Amino acid sequence: MSTHLATLQALVQEPAARAFFAGLFARAHLSLTDTGERFTVRQDGDAVTVEEGFDGDEPNLVVALAGQNLANLSAIFGDREVTGDEAYRIVRFMVRPCLEAALRMPVLNHERLLGLLRVDDCWQQALLDPEGREDLALTVEKVEGRWTVREGYHGRPSRRLRLTAEQMLDFQRRLFKADEENSITAWLQLAGWYVAWRDRLTVPVDA
Repeated sequence: MSTHLATLQALVQEPAARAFFAGLFARAHLSLTDTGERFTVRQDGDAVTVEEGFDGDEPNLVVALAGQNLANLSAIFGDREVTGDEAYRIVRFMVRPCLEAALRMPVLNHERLLGLLRVDDCWQQALLDPEGREDLALTVEKVEGRWTVREGYHGRPSRRLRLTAEQMLDFQRRLFKADEENSITAWLQLAGWYVAWRDRLTVPVDA
């Protein structure tokens, strides 16, 4: 067994890690950029397992990280308490993979459902650091029928979202739950919540 596999298997058994990642995905593909190792993490209720390699199922989340990132996660969750600053550091690493995973969902590639959810064709968003300052800025845009995510602010969209780590995790859990249920009722409930949530976090583009 590789050192990184052993580290990951120990990590997913930590109560703090289980609580933090609960409801964010069912299957995640993790690749280590410095060793080339690949792992599949599965969450099924209270059971969390780690396997070497990528299985054939479509993952809900795809993340590339270095071995040092894995060691840092082990240190964060090892003391069984995640501070606000530590949560922010984890979320900052996850924002783009979570967003790209969301944009691959069938509901966000179905024109009628996009209209139902009132999803913009282009928006900017920023993660706020613990002091409330804009950090990691991204631009999301649909170009020729395909979603793109770029770092930084680009173009002149009508909306910019500013969200905290906690708000990003809340959104991801709600979206994942609706995707797992995959019913009209679930999507309608999400749509009602999303519009109010999005409007509350929107600031003028020039702000």
